[in-house]
Amino acid sequence: MPSPYPGLTLDDIPTSIGRYPYKKVDASKYQFRLFILYPRTSSRPEDLRITIFEDVLDGNDQKMVKSFQALSYVWGDATKRQDLMVIVPVGEIEAVCKLSVTANLAEALVHYPFRDGHVVLWADAICINQDDHEERAQQVRLMQRIYSEADIVTAWLGHEAENSNLAMNLLTRIGESADVDLDTSRSVVQVYRDLVIADMTVNGRADLLAECYSSDNSTWAPSWIPDWSTMTKLPIAVFEACADGQSAAAATLCPDQKTLAIKGKLLATVSDAWEPLHTQDNLHQDLKMSRLATMAAVKECAQRIALSARYPSGGDNLEALCVGLSGGQVTDNYVAQLQQSSCQSIAQYKAFIDFALSFDNTPTDIHRLADPDILGCVASASHTLLDSMVATVEGYLGFCPVSARPGDRVCILLGCMKPMILRPTRGNNSCYTVVGPCNMHGLNWGEGLLGPLPDNTTFVWNQSGPRGGTGPAFKNRYTGEETIVDPRIDWDLLDVGNNRELAFAQRMPPDRSRIDYFKRPDVEYFEKRGIELITFDLV
Repeated sequence: MPSPYPGLTLDDIPTSIGRYPYKKVDASKYQFRLFILYPRTSSRPEDLRITIFEDVLDGNDQKMVKSFQALSYVWGDATKRQDLMVIVPVGEIEAVCKLSVTANLAEALVHYPFRDGHVVLWADAICINQDDHEERAQQVRLMQRIYSEADIVTAWLGHEAENSNLAMNLLTRIGESADVDLDTSRSVVQVYRDLVIADMTVNGRADLLAECYSSDNSTWAPSWIPDWSTMTKLPIAVFEACADGQSAAAATLCPDQKTLAIKGKLLATVSDAWEPLHTQDNLHQDLKMSRLATMAAVKECAQRIALSARYPSGGDNLEALCVGLSGGQVTDNYVAQLQQSSCQSIAQYKAFIDFALSFDNTPTDIHRLADPDILGCVASASHTLLDSMVATVEGYLGFCPVSARPGDRVCILLGCMKPMILRPTRGNNSCYTVVGPCNMHGLNWGEGLLGPLPDNTTFVWNQSGPRGGTGPAFKNRYTGEETIVDPRIDWDLLDVGNNRELAFAQRMPPDRSRIDYFKRPDVEYFEKRGIELITFDLV
């Protein structure tokens, strides 16, 4: 590669280690900058060294390099910064300058692949002079082309966090299986639509429908296509569910290319809905006030329902409220290896609710808020309570998006692991808009389709998921044995012989003479079992 700094002299470089002096780029010639990321040493990976140079997008004979990679990341807190060392070759001498970047970008470079080699990269905060507003405007117009011409575009999502493995497993599954035409001339809605349809077609799953969250003032349509372009908050606390009995999706895109016809079961009708925390501003108060607001909201929820009343799926309303406040994540339903310090048990949530009902802002009460068990419950509840709490005509309780209202329907859609809130459209009994997913005790684990679990069996989350991730399983209360084979399903009706392509589960008989393969429960299976399904036309 030719020298990236032709004609540069030492007079252009500060005598002491100063800030990097950007040279002007000519946007009319499609000129832009790249940088070389030097190998990072294992002992001090945070010592980042780069060399910045100018290149062109047009004219192969004028290009400094034939290929480069691009980095996409979130800027993060602009006040948290780190200096990079910029190596500036001047003849046979190397001068050193500094360049200040956000800590999030520096961290992305520390963890960037190809640690032992030189990498030619583009990243906006380094390759665009952020102090030159005219240049920023010019270079932003080139960004789509820069990303499209990069050999590899890597997105830095940050460090692993609680439940982030769920998202990565889903992205991996879609990336390996779904062949989506990312034609940039097509609209965002069309691209997202095809991604949802591809996942249903290739994987037989409709889990992406649980990414849909409507609002009363939303103009996004159709409602069954997730709007990933503007989603800034998970309106529903992240929770895992197995509401569909691990079934196969049965969905068809209608000729209008806007309506999705999908099989499922209607289970309940919302009779009441309210927002316990009323406004997100409650969480932006100081810590003490935020906790007090959460305690008041828990108290309101507990007072609005008859805690001792029998719950439709067994137990009482108190237990249902405990599961709801936890976001569906209570240690009772996780194997020991997956239990997180932030999760609490149902018994701990019961004690928490009892404390909330008697909470009176006394010094003793405020002091008790520092109790680790109480704090754990407060932390989880403070997020869950941003959503709406709903009660149904049938007696179910749960949490769902804030736009839910009386008259909405609680449904199970084949292939979608979470119960869904749908809203009937006026004048058409089969058409619905998607409101969003819900966490509803008694419907999260397949009870709506398959009925209750046998008395000797409990539902747990273990490490049976893809690549050792979280997956649903069934545990024998007496032997402790765990299996992904749901005891409520007649697996003989789902036998696919040796066809592994259709296989979802497998079973070895006691004599270990063979392996039996079974497909997911589908429409034909539910019809044979006498389980009535209906078609929901989602618009």
